[in-house]
Amino acid sequence: MQSPSVLPSRDTSVVPPALDSSPDVRKLPIRLLMRFTDPLFEQRFLRFYEGFYRRYAQASLVLGMILIVGDWLVDHLAFPEVSANGYRMVLSIPILAVGLALSFSRAGKRHWQTLMAAIIVLVGISLYWTLHRIGLQGGSGLGSWVGILNFTFFELYCFVILGIGFRYALPTGLLLFVGFEVSILTVLAGEMEHGSYLTYHVFTVFLLAAMIGWWREYLLRKEFLAVAELEVATQVALSQAEYLSEHDAVTGLRNLTGFIALLERETRAADAQHRTLPLLLIDLERLRRIRDAFGQKAADHLTRSLVDRLHASAGPFQPTPEFARTSSFEVAVLFRHVQDTATVIEASERLLESLRQPFHLEGQDFYLLPTGGLGLYPNDGDSGEATLKAARVALSTHAHEERSLHFYNADHDRALAQRQRLEEDLRGALAAGQLSLAYQPLVRVSDRTPSGVEALLRWTHPTLGAIGPVEFIPMMEELGLIHEIGEWVLNEACAQAVRWQQSGLVLTEMAVNVSGLQLADPGFASRVSRALAQSELPPQKLVLELTESVLVHDNDAAMAQLSALKALGLRLALDDFGTGFSSLMSIARFPFDIVKLDRSFVQAAPSTRAAAAIVEAIMALATRLGMETVAEGIETEEQLQYIAALGCHLAQGYLFARPCSAEELTVLYPAHPPQ
Repeated sequence: MQSPSVLPSRDTSVVPPALDSSPDVRKLPIRLLMRFTDPLFEQRFLRFYEGFYRRYAQASLVLGMILIVGDWLVDHLAFPEVSANGYRMVLSIPILAVGLALSFSRAGKRHWQTLMAAIIVLVGISLYWTLHRIGLQGGSGLGSWVGILNFTFFELYCFVILGIGFRYALPTGLLLFVGFEVSILTVLAGEMEHGSYLTYHVFTVFLLAAMIGWWREYLLRKEFLAVAELEVATQVALSQAEYLSEHDAVTGLRNLTGFIALLERETRAADAQHRTLPLLLIDLERLRRIRDAFGQKAADHLTRSLVDRLHASAGPFQPTPEFARTSSFEVAVLFRHVQDTATVIEASERLLESLRQPFHLEGQDFYLLPTGGLGLYPNDGDSGEATLKAARVALSTHAHEERSLHFYNADHDRALAQRQRLEEDLRGALAAGQLSLAYQPLVRVSDRTPSGVEALLRWTHPTLGAIGPVEFIPMMEELGLIHEIGEWVLNEACAQAVRWQQSGLVLTEMAVNVSGLQLADPGFASRVSRALAQSELPPQKLVLELTESVLVHDNDAAMAQLSALKALGLRLALDDFGTGFSSLMSIARFPFDIVKLDRSFVQAAPSTRAAAAIVEAIMALATRLGMETVAEGIETEEQLQYIAALGCHLAQGYLFARPCSAEELTVLYPAHPPQ
């Protein structure tokens, strides 16, 4: 007989509430011969198997009717003159049929084992009486081997049909045995030796059937315990997984998911009570450095320590704030039922101050230097998640300030949102044809004739219009687009220089600005060489402009890169000279051909003694080193006359022309077809 293969459902009524309250599978006591010691657990066990075994018992009743019909047919063929054989059909079949019908009723389903035991006893009585009558009429009756075989089947049938109810099967089987024994002794009263022989065989069958029934139920109970323990373990694992999905494994605080769920509940409560909901976000960026330097274990230890300190510092404020670890280096604090802004600020300052105190770990002090951003629902956000975003905006937009507690500002939020949109739009600006080059002439100071142009990158946004280079160039560097767009600028500028040359516009040089990230690329010199080769621009007509700030981080690498560029035959210009921290070192060490005076000095020099001294010193140094000089930002005749008196070679500024397109520049300086 097979046990059911279907595992119990996740209904808590099937599984014990805890493993400790159920018997141990490995130490199953003998008392389980009858039932579990826990009545509730016994009920769960019966409910788990009863559906399967009730249907099994119903099928067994049908099988019993078939076997009784078969016995009647065999006896009828062997002993047609024995009329008592018909009692099988008259008595036993109706009893089995009635039992089968009752097993489908509501009461029968509730008490199916009691019902089955009664049916078995009734069928047993009818069979004993039938066999006795058959024996009296000369057939194979109760005292023959046919009687023993009938009893053997019936005894096994008893322990099978009652399924998991061994406590029902045992007394029922014992009652059948006693009834059979009484019948044997009555029929064979004068043949005690033969009766004892039959009794021996009957008792042996009874013991065998009882042992099989007990062992089967013992195995079923062990199976159920194993399944129940597995189900409980599964539920524990699922509960832990569900817990960890909303809680931080290191601190036990809510994580971002759990905190947002809490925020939504609290915001609904705040709306119902018409109150505000302050939220503090604490940034712990220095914790990242500690993790990188000392490992994750040390960072986790500090994290638990700072959470303990936050709880201790929040003690005086009632109700106690709700803490959450919204990221590895960020803790959120939700102040519930606190309406006084001054109290919120005081509590926030106290929490931040507690974290500014040193943390001791393995004999060393660590300082976290936290900063906080404060958001207020519904003033700063129309939802809990929006308020959390507002607190994060307060942190990000004031990170450079010395104050530790910052407040949300809608203008900064809009600026951040616009910057994010610009970053996304910038990724596709080149492919969409939104980027272009403008050209600003470089003129000779002596005769104001054009000498060359500087290529300047421009971005025309489809909805926002022109975006300034100061705004989008840093974005290009942060997004890693500077290499792709920088290469496009270089190729386009070289190609345009060749087109002008072919049309007769005589320009001695094309200047292109180079980012520090481009210069740090080991393949940059190869990109420049490829651009020159593809455009067929003579290398001496290309000038690469670099600011000295790109040279101070890795002087050796910069020197190697500049030497490779010089080997191509182009010229190098040092842009915005005088504004950095290492101007003299840069001009003395690196192989520059041109020095460009920063516009701030050039514009101030005619009227400011300090600026004039700086410009004159730069001019003298450049002349001594044999370098060409370019003055930027020339806007007035006075400025032009001033730099001309100093012997400056080239000038650039609005006095001559603003940056313009290639077509506008051709109109400004008409080309002469080559002879």
